[in-house]
Amino acid sequence: MEHAVGALLSLCQSCRSKYRELILNEGAIPGLLRLTVEGTAKAQERARLLLDLLRGTPRDNGLSSAILEEIVYDIATKVDGAQKAPETAQKLLQDMLHRSMELSMNRMQLCQGHSLHGTIDPVKFLAPLLFVD
Repeated sequence: MEHAVGALLSLCQSCRSKYRELILNEGAIPGLLRLTVEGTAKAQERARLLLDLLRGTPRDNGLSSAILEEIVYDIATKVDGAQKAPETAQKLLQDMLHRSMELSMNRMQLCQGHSLHGTIDPVKFLAPLLFVD
């Protein structure tokens, strides 16, 4: 998964305008969100960078992945206190991930008919690797 997200990140960095929509249409967001919570340090960083690139406007929308994680942690602290905040934040992120995965699966089912007529699309090849348990 770490290598797959690294490859997708490289593609998106090389030509964001070309690969952004392709990556989004393949439903990679749930896997990327999962990596930001459960991946290795390198996978977490790559996933955060790719999520930032996949946002509507790069870097100028004001909310980075780190800021969003901090917001979730702050909410968890207010709900369950500082001692239980990490556990609560993880549960909140997992719930968000689950909901995002459901939406992405629905979108994938709608897009199953798309193909590139015999050519290998690196995004379609790499994005599913983010769903491996």
